[in-house]
Amino acid sequence: MNRRHMLAVLGAAILVAAGIIIAIVVLRSDHVGQEKTSLRLKWIAYIGWAGEYAALDRGLWKDQGLDVDVRPGGFEQDPIRLVPSGSDQFGVVGGDTLLQAREKGLPVVAIALQYQTSPAGFMAKASSGIKTPKDFQGRKVGISPGTDKHSVYLAMLSAARVDRSKIVEVPVKVDLTPFFMDQVEVFPVFITNQPITARDKGFEVNVIDPKDYGVSYIGNVYFTTEEMILKHPERVRRFLAGVIQGWEWALSAPEEQVVTMILKYNKELDRKNQRRVLSAVKPYIKPPNGRVGWMTREQWVSTSKILREQGALQSEVDVDKAFTMKFLEDVYGR
Repeated sequence: MNRRHMLAVLGAAILVAAGIIIAIVVLRSDHVGQEKTSLRLKWIAYIGWAGEYAALDRGLWKDQGLDVDVRPGGFEQDPIRLVPSGSDQFGVVGGDTLLQAREKGLPVVAIALQYQTSPAGFMAKASSGIKTPKDFQGRKVGISPGTDKHSVYLAMLSAARVDRSKIVEVPVKVDLTPFFMDQVEVFPVFITNQPITARDKGFEVNVIDPKDYGVSYIGNVYFTTEEMILKHPERVRRFLAGVIQGWEWALSAPEEQVVTMILKYNKELDRKNQRRVLSAVKPYIKPPNGRVGWMTREQWVSTSKILREQGALQSEVDVDKAFTMKFLEDVYGR
């Protein structure tokens, strides 16, 4: 090999090495300060998680220095089990579930609300003539023991002075098939999506909203552990800042744009259905003061009181340890 050829080969090698070094530097710079953490949702990806997926999709958590793994939840992936165990760092559960977990000694703490009030309610086919809780008497009513739907059910019956012994109660899960097949006449639902699904399938339904009978309590909450708050408060603040920005975008962006974004994470969703669900979800997200995630002690006390009255809580839970305003105040203060 002559001298000129050797120099050419050496030069090429240097350029390749330089390219590799540059690529590594760029790759590292993209991930500088990106702390890995995870969020366990309550259910699979759909438009009800628009704020969370917007924080991921639009790089809002990345801007906060976080690399967040958004993980779907479900019966086998329960956030209230996975977060305290350390499998996940943040989660979303119903406020009632968090209080029940505190009663059992789990060191979980709510850092913000996702839904200001629970969207739990009930639906019946319009042809059944069932329009109020009083109409439940003598009918087959689906129940979901151990869920916020059941706590709301018991509280609504009490508020409407309905004799529960006159109701034929049938345990159900999330699948609406028993309702469609007339195996139950009343089905416990989340008002934000399941009645919309029923109507999309051609069923006219009446929706019974517990709030019409004075029953209203906290919906979903973002939570973590006491240890995370103590040891990594800045990570908690940055996580919350990102998800708040995500919801602010989802609430203000064109609905078609938001739906298109969520379909990237679950291609089995129906576009028209998700657009209608998004419209139904929006009123549950923003509190009167306009600050996404905001919560008050009064909301927690009221929720605890309802749960105690219905036997969902057996003892008095210290609500002041069940939630903290520190991070919300910090995020909005900044």
